[in-house]
Amino acid sequence: MDDPGCSATSSEEAELREQLISKHYSRRVTELTSQLQLSDSKALHFYAEVLHLPLKLSRVLFDWFSKLDSGKIETQQDSLCHVPGLRSVGETLLCRPDHIEVLIIVQQQHQHSG
Repeated sequence: MDDPGCSATSSEEAELREQLISKHYSRRVTELTSQLQLSDSKALHFYAEVLHLPLKLSRVLFDWFSKLDSGKIETQQDSLCHVPGLRSVGETLLCRPDHIEVLIIVQQQHQHSG
């Protein structure tokens, strides 16, 4: 025969196990939700920076081209490398002489047309 005390203990153990599993999954869902919110926040911040970068770059290049009129190319190359947030762009331009030649040609065409 079944012992009623044993049945109650088994049922309590099953309920306790179910509660532990439920708490574990609740904590895990909360943790993953936090990570998702943090990732979303970082992605939105990165997207905003990417959207702003062309505007920032165009301002820097406009200033750079306007200062080229004075004939101080080396000084402008150095200043482009020291613009916060654009160091890699400046280094890329300076490390590739063909880009500098293109920039100079465009600037000269701008001077002749204007």
